Amino acid sequence: MGVFLAACALLPGCGGAPEPESDVVARGERLLGISISDRADGDFGTAYAQARAAGMQVTSLSLAWDDLETAPGVYAPDPDFLAIAASFYPTGGTKLVLGINPIDTNVRRVPSHLAGLAWDDTRLISAFKALLDWALPRAAPLDLVALSIGNEIDATLATPADWTAFQTFWREVAAHARTLRPGLRVSSKVTYAGLTGPLADEAAALNAHTDLVLTTYYPLNADFTTQPASAVEDALAEVATRYPGRRIAFAEIGAPSSSMCGSSLEHQAAFVRAAFRAWDRHADQIELLEFTWMHDISSGAIDTYEAYYGVSDPCFLAYLGTLGLKKHDGEDKPAWLTLREEAGQRGW
Repeated sequence: MGVFLAACALLPGCGGAPEPESDVVARGERLLGISISDRADGDFGTAYAQARAAGMQVTSLSLAWDDLETAPGVYAPDPDFLAIAASFYPTGGTKLVLGINPIDTNVRRVPSHLAGLAWDDTRLISAFKALLDWALPRAAPLDLVALSIGNEIDATLATPADWTAFQTFWREVAAHARTLRPGLRVSSKVTYAGLTGPLADEAAALNAHTDLVLTTYYPLNADFTTQPASAVEDALAEVATRYPGRRIAFAEIGAPSSSMCGSSLEHQAAFVRAAFRAWDRHADQIELLEFTWMHDISSGAIDTYEAYYGVSDPCFLAYLGTLGLKKHDGEDKPAWLTLREEAGQRGW
């Protein structure tokens, strides 16, 4: 998820009153996504039903390479989330953004027997192709919006040379994925900061070969304090302007509700409303917004993320803990009610 480089996006903007309903654009071919996170009682079925009732058409599944390939050439993930997804989501008609990740934000997720190999090493490329040979047939029942090879790759690819090597890897394995599943759209998630920051040209060079532009966006300053809700308007416009004529998917989008670092329950709800209104202005280009997450996460999960990302900033942790549109116990926040209202106005 977008919790590291996403915080580096510095956006102008100020809050404002919601626009009148007459400006609402019908959903058309757009897709509404919700990331269904764990809640306190562990009742995924109820959470899924609530998300569907709110208009959710898409959710995501992100799998790390080193979790899938447990020994050289051996694929024995436990639990096998891909098999679970393939048996569950088709019955409800839910589409999926599937991530198979050699990079997960600022963590390299390559199996230990391949550690140290450069991205453009033929051994690494061949091994990932073999992983796809195993994974994509298992994903055959799923209606995939896209396959993302890497999650927020700009948090790891720190130099132009890194990007050049990864692009060699990416083009080889993406071409192989398309042969395994004709018509599959392949991309890689890059944060909003990655698309617009110092290495934006490198991101654009990779996206010249992707089938759609996948990005993540959270309205945070560099110190993880929260920006005005209206910052999302500039963010969507900026990506649309940088990629004219391209299909764009915001595979993660969300704002915290913690008062610790400049937000509130009301601010989070205002962000959701502003996101829908901004989406309307680019309805012909931005095909997906996936709101992250459905529920706040537990204190234990916050500790896990703190260790995983290696970031202990209090604002960062408050941000992670309160991204949910609902509280961890399932109670609605104003942001959830706003999402239902805005989605309903557009026909979801």
